[in-house]
Amino acid sequence: MLKNAVVFHAPKSEGAVAFASQLARELERAGVATAVQDAWSEEPFPELDKAELELFLQCQQSDGRITHFDGNFHEVIGDPAVGYGVTDWPDLSSAWVLQVLKEYCWTGDRAFLDKCWPGVKKALAWLQSADKDGDLIPEGGSTYDYEQLPRGAFVYSASCYLGALLGAEAIAQVEGDAVLARAYRDRFEAVQRSVMKRLWNGRFFIKWRSGTT
Repeated sequence: MLKNAVVFHAPKSEGAVAFASQLARELERAGVATAVQDAWSEEPFPELDKAELELFLQCQQSDGRITHFDGNFHEVIGDPAVGYGVTDWPDLSSAWVLQVLKEYCWTGDRAFLDKCWPGVKKALAWLQSADKDGDLIPEGGSTYDYEQLPRGAFVYSASCYLGALLGAEAIAQVEGDAVLARAYRDRFEAVQRSVMKRLWNGRFFIKWRSGTT
């Protein structure tokens, strides 16, 4: 089990400090001795990062899911209608939410965060709807695709989703939506309980569990 951790944050943004402190508190509650520390002061290529995240926002599906691709070099850029472009993989939406928060923490670009906020809410709504068996963990495939797993509670997807819920809570706080921030926190705690019940065997987290076991 993890006993010590250091949470790094970008020193340019109050949001980065706040989120790093929040993460540190979560780790402390889990019994992990945690320090918060500045990282380097500049993010490499912030405009490129933002442009990519905004392109995925443009390609977000009407149901809220974030696509696997936003096009490709051989066919088209800015359109997910390519091979494996649109999937039901929950880790994609989770990762996009976390990357939006990361970009805001690095740059402090509130206009960028405001632009992505509606997409964040839609992505979280889709993730919640992707739970088909009532265990609160979204089902679907995954970019962690070295093997084909049966549908059910997959620990990687569950971990990504938990991170996205905490990230969405932090974004909601910045956006001044206390009600939604509380809802994301409540959902996080409920999903966390489900993960511990279904995927923790007392010694380690198992890889997956079907909805019927």
